[in-house]
Order: sequence, then C-alpha cells, then structure tokens
Amino acid sequence: MHNFAEDKETTRLNYKQLFKKLSPFLVRRKGTLVWVTFLVLAAALSGRVIPFFIGYTIDNAIVKKDWDLLLYCTISYALLEVLNAGLEFLQVYQFQKLGNQVLLDIRSKILFVIQRIPMTYFNKTPTGRIVTRATNDVSQIGEIFSDGVVKVFIQLIVLISIVTSMALISVKLTLICLATAPVFFYLGIRVTNKIKDTLRVSKIATSALNSFIAESLNGMKIIQMYQLSRPKMTQFENLSADLKRVSLQSTRNYAMMMPILNLFNGLILASALYFSGILGQQDGIKVGLVITFFLHALDFVHPFRDIIEKYQQFQNSLTSAERVFSLLEEPIEAGYNLPHVPQKLGNAIEFRNLSFKYQDTSNTVLKNLSLTIKDRQSVGVVGRTGAGKSTLVHLLLNLYPPTPNELFVGGQAIETIPLTQLRHKINCVQQDLFLFKGTIFENLTLGSSRIPEDRVYRVADEIGILDYLAKTQRTLAYPVEESGANLSTGEKQLISFARILIFDPEIVILDEATSNIDSQMEQLLQTASKKLIQNRTSIVIAHRLSTIFSCDRILVLENGRVIEDGSPQELAAKDSEFKRMLNDQSYKEL
Repeated sequence: MHNFAEDKETTRLNYKQLFKKLSPFLVRRKGTLVWVTFLVLAAALSGRVIPFFIGYTIDNAIVKKDWDLLLYCTISYALLEVLNAGLEFLQVYQFQKLGNQVLLDIRSKILFVIQRIPMTYFNKTPTGRIVTRATNDVSQIGEIFSDGVVKVFIQLIVLISIVTSMALISVKLTLICLATAPVFFYLGIRVTNKIKDTLRVSKIATSALNSFIAESLNGMKIIQMYQLSRPKMTQFENLSADLKRVSLQSTRNYAMMMPILNLFNGLILASALYFSGILGQQDGIKVGLVITFFLHALDFVHPFRDIIEKYQQFQNSLTSAERVFSLLEEPIEAGYNLPHVPQKLGNAIEFRNLSFKYQDTSNTVLKNLSLTIKDRQSVGVVGRTGAGKSTLVHLLLNLYPPTPNELFVGGQAIETIPLTQLRHKINCVQQDLFLFKGTIFENLTLGSSRIPEDRVYRVADEIGILDYLAKTQRTLAYPVEESGANLSTGEKQLISFARILIFDPEIVILDEATSNIDSQMEQLLQTASKKLIQNRTSIVIAHRLSTIFSCDRILVLENGRVIEDGSPQELAAKDSEFKRMLNDQSYKEL
C-alpha cells in the first residue's frame, strides 16, 4: 500500500482560518459582495411573501367567493413569482460572478508565487503535485462559492426568514415542528465529520496518482529503454487501488446522509400537517393561515437539507484550500523585495572565498573559491562532470543564494541586488534548451511588448536565422510545438542565442550551449556565439574545448576548486590539466 505521509500537509485549516485566508480576495470584490447580499435578502423576502399571499387569497377571496379579488390576487401572485424568479436568477448569477473573480485572483496569485519560489522548492516537490494544486485544488475552492458559501449563505437567510414567518403565525406550532431539528442537525454534522477525513485521504491519494503519472510521462524514454512497463503498471494499480478504497469509504459515509435528511423531512411535514390541524381548531386559526404555515414548513426542509449537504462539500473544499494556501504561503525569493539599486552596476564579477553546498546534502560543491572576472572579459570554464561548473551559473543567477558577502556583481553583493535588476543584467543559454509553444518570433521575444519588431528581424538577419529559415521555406512565424519538438537541437540553440542578443544583457553565460550541434548549424552557432560574447562580460562553460579557445581566460575546475587559471595558449603550452583535456578530445583544429 502506498505511503501518503510525504503528501500530507502540515497545516490543518478550520473554517475560521479558511475564511480569514479568503477574506483578502473577497475584500477586493466588496462591491459585488454587497450587491449579492442585497439580492439574497430581497429574494428571501419575496419568497416569504408568496405563502402569506396564498393564505390571504384563500381566506379572503376563495372562502368568501370574492371573484374580483381572486382575479387580482391571481395576477399579483404571478407577478410575485416572476419577481422572485428574477431575484433568484440575479443572486445566483452574481454569486457565480463573484466566485469566478475570486478564482481568477487566486490563480493569478498562484502563478505569481510559483514564478518567485526558490528553486529548492521545485527540487523537493513533484511537478504533478504542483499542477494538482494550481488546477484541481483551485477549482475545488470554486465550489466554496458556487456550491458552498453561496448556497449556505442563501439558505441560511431563507431558513431564518422561514422560521420568522412560521413564528408570526404560531410560535407554539413552530416550536413543535422544529423540536427534532437539533437532533438531525447533530446527526448530519457527525456523519459529515466522518466524511472529512476520508475526503482528505482521497485528495492525497489523487495527488499521489497524478504525481506518478506526471513522473512516468517525463521518464517514458527510460521506461521503454529498460522495459519497466510491468513494474510501473504494478505501481499504478496499487495507487489506483488506494484511491478506489478511500473513494468507496467516502461514498459510504456520504450515503448515510440521505436517510437522515429524508427522515427529518418526513417528520417536519408530518408534524406540520397534524399539529396545524389541531391548533387551527383549538386556536381558531383560519384555513388560509394553516395552509400558509404548511407551505412555510414545506419550504423549511429544503434549506436545512442544503446546509447539511453543503457542509459536507465544505470538507472537500477545505482539503483543497489547505493545499492551495500552503503553496501560496511558500516564501518567495528575498531578492524580489529589495529596493532598486539606484546607481548603475558594473559588469565585473568577484568570488570572495565562496563555499557552497546544496540544501539537504553534505557535499560541498564549491570550496573557498576566490577569483575576479573583469568587465568585458570572456572566461571559459572547464572541468570534469561534478566539478561545480553549473553551480557557478546557478549562483550568478541567484537561483541558489550563496552565503552573504561571497559573490559580487559590479562591486555589490549579489544578495543585495533585486532579482529583477540582476536577471535583466545577466542572461544565460543552457544546455537544456526550452522553447514555448507558439511561433519562433514569440520565442525570440518571450511575448514582451517592449521588444521592437525591427530589432528582432535585425538580430535574426545578423546571425543568419532568416537565411537559414528561407532555405527551408520557413519564417519567424513558423509554429513551434511544445518544448520545440519540431525543431532540431541546433535550431533551438540558435533561437536561444538570438533571444539573448535581442534582450541584450551586459553579462552572458553560455552553459554548454553548443553541445550536440549538427554540422549544418555549427557555423551559424559559432557566429552567434562570437557575437554574444563580444564587448560583454561572459562566462562560457563547454565540453567542446574548441568553443572556448577564443576566450580571454580559462579556468579549470576540479572538486569545487580552481586548479588552473590562464589564457588558452598559456595552459595549452605547458603540462596542465587543460592540455590533457585537449589531448583526450584530440581536437585537430587546435
């Protein structure tokens, strides 16, 4: 059986906490909230007028055979029903509108937070779990408004208006009819509380299954290569069995609600029917008022039933709300809250005795690193796998903040530079190239309206993209499939290079950006690469050592330390690790 412990939330929301967390989103829509409150009150009032009007018609028109009054009452009754229907439509529509507005605000806040959460969160959290929170769980919160708060609030107002109307006719009869209400309300709540835990576990089981499916899709190549379909199917079946088990348990608990509510329904109506007749005879209540009372009693059951049922749905929404607000309360990167640095930052980079290790690991990736990269200096960084090359990139982009006062950009500690300012200054092309679904043009600009169209075409022409596309009968309007699946590795690299040139950062990092290139694209990429590092502070990390021979300086990393530092010619001319790496690759052009 699957262990769900890793999926459980540490926060347990109650209803008071839930509405406290939702209140900021509701306050933004206070105008709509006031309007729907008015509509609810108006609809409840019109709904209570109708039974009294029917009773009045019976006693004063039908019993007395006043046919003119009966005609007027009939027309008035029809108009009241039309008015009530209109008010009910407006209140439901406005509540749905309010719910949609709140959901939009929540989704916007989620995207805002996700884009600013430190990378450590994504390293420890499965993608499927994040997707579930941003989609399914947010939709479940919508039910708090559409089927939760909306109906509970409406039915509570209706219930109060019904009891008040019944009491105006006969307090004694009202108390008799409602004598059993506390018992059934208690039983309904008890059953609903049993549903709460099973719903929570059901959500956890669903999240685990979604995470497994997402992981399997991402690792499909490995599954097929190593023939893992059978063990993966076994895992899937076990997770599905867990979900089925908890879902059936939840269904069984929910099924207990119907008999309880139906029994209460019968008792209320039976009491109203019997005792209204007796008290009508004893107290001299007119027939019309007796019928009015019975109509109120008949209406009483429906809001009572809805409140109990929606309380159960609250449990479902509460579980989703737990998960959503847990995500929303994740701390964003501190650099987003820093004030803008007023002075212009230089482009020199300095490491001052920097040591770094990733969270939850004991291995120190970089050890006492001290070096300076001058303004507009191009530096090639080489080293065996695990030497710490990619970590340098992560630190310079502040994806993983270093210890304070160990890394400086333009003479300022990187942790004091606002991230928006830092990432405008520093840009990176990585080996793991990612393109969005859209057009080549949209991937070049990333949807930014601040990029002039002529600049895009000028850069694309300078590095040969337009000519290359023309040879294949394509343009910048060519559609790009998800993750750039319809483009070659070289084409994706070329687009990534062009994108950086278009955004024109002052510091450029090429993280093994020219690996796995095909011969057709090599010349174009070399031209683009040279243009990228020209007149910029640049760091080039590469497996292909030929790509860094044009750099001003070479750093050789080993076990998190710089073991060699010099120009390519100096290091290649002496007995060095760099020379041994060159010989290993047997580059004839060097």
